[in-house]
Amino acid sequence: MKLWCSSRSRIGPVLVLLTIIQLFSLAIFLKGFLLTRQTLNDLTGHVYPAWDRFPLHHSTPSSISPPSIPSRPPFKRTILILIDALRFDFVLPNTTSDAFFLNQFPIMHQLRQSHPELSLLFQFRADPPTTTMQRIKGLMTGSLPTFIDAGANFASSAVAEDHLLRHIAHRYRNRYFMGDDTWVHLFPESFVDHQTWPLDSFKMLDLDSVDDAIEARLWPLLSEKTDWEFLIAHFLGVDHCGHTYGPSDPNMSRKLQQMNTVIERLAEYVDDDTLLVVMGDHGMSVEGDHGGESIEELTSTLFLHSGRQLTDRKNEAFYKRLHDERAHLLGYDLAEVTRRLRYDGTIYPMVAQIHLVPTLSYLLQVPIPSGNLGALIPEVVYPMEHYEKDDRLWHMVEQFRLNALQVHDYLGQYAKHTHHLDFSEEKLRPMRAHLYEAEEIVYQSIQQHQQQKNTTQQLEEAILAYDRFLISTIKYC
Repeated sequence: MKLWCSSRSRIGPVLVLLTIIQLFSLAIFLKGFLLTRQTLNDLTGHVYPAWDRFPLHHSTPSSISPPSIPSRPPFKRTILILIDALRFDFVLPNTTSDAFFLNQFPIMHQLRQSHPELSLLFQFRADPPTTTMQRIKGLMTGSLPTFIDAGANFASSAVAEDHLLRHIAHRYRNRYFMGDDTWVHLFPESFVDHQTWPLDSFKMLDLDSVDDAIEARLWPLLSEKTDWEFLIAHFLGVDHCGHTYGPSDPNMSRKLQQMNTVIERLAEYVDDDTLLVVMGDHGMSVEGDHGGESIEELTSTLFLHSGRQLTDRKNEAFYKRLHDERAHLLGYDLAEVTRRLRYDGTIYPMVAQIHLVPTLSYLLQVPIPSGNLGALIPEVVYPMEHYEKDDRLWHMVEQFRLNALQVHDYLGQYAKHTHHLDFSEEKLRPMRAHLYEAEEIVYQSIQQHQQQKNTTQQLEEAILAYDRFLISTIKYC
């Protein structure tokens, strides 16, 4: 009995020590492996005055303001189509393979080839985890994904932080939704009851019910109603086919062909006042699944199309320079994309999914959500066609600055509310150096502009400096 008691007395401290070590290890795991972020639910995006607080690196505002070149009018109608798991190679022509998932979805490439000024096609880079709920949150908030959202209400999946749909609801009264019910769970206040048709997203063996139900609502709405302004449809058949059969199956050909026909028909409803956005939320692994971070799972599709000109093709060389710098800063391995997905990954710009948020905010002229970390897609940022090149660049400078100012303010608010050491002034200083560099370039360019000197090179450098601030923030966060 004494021996047993003596052994138990020795075991007790050991168990306590092991418990402490286990809890300490768990804390390290949660901090170092699981992504965490505290949401700031009381912050709301707003419209900034032109050249607000310019220049940021001076203690007093400048007495001379740069020129403010107005944006084009916002689109009156927007159609946003999300095709779940639309991997980028699914929409490209391919003459070297007869795989079931290739050459079944040609409409985007055809529109881009026939009307390059009206259509834009991008590789759409998801952030892991590549799950639909996390991707939709990122696509609408502009924030990076997390495994744990500190401060979130675990009793409800509703997004409490600022998001794009909240601002869209203020501008567009007649909004319609149909498809994956995840949207309604995440953003319940953004949809109109009698104009919303959520559908169950978890019947993986069912490839057709959701897609067919969407089409049953979609075509009568477009043909019979004239007052719709914003429409979201989330198709699931391609994703379900991947989970059930994998991409290399005849059913995948059938589902991609159906989606191709949908986009063909939608294009007939697109005029000068309408923007069509087609995107995937993530890609698809070789086995047909998603959730991880393989090239196949991270690479989806973004397509923009309108009846009015979307981009200034004369500026394509500068757009490529900006995209190349982004890809370098973010470490995108385009050679690996080329090897794994068997198309030239350098032809189509690689766009982070969170970049959609400030880009749609710009095109629809709604405030950028307060917690956005995304950067504008440069191709769409230009004013009315009659402006000269330097005026167009001044417009780009102003818009990139507004985007940078929103992110700058968010970082400051995040540091103030969380007191997180990783967001101290010292930690943020290297990123803000890019912002202050851009401000100084613009400050110096004003005088040259007033003297009617060419400022093209300086303005391009200012845009790149603002963009380096935005991209370095993404990389840091």
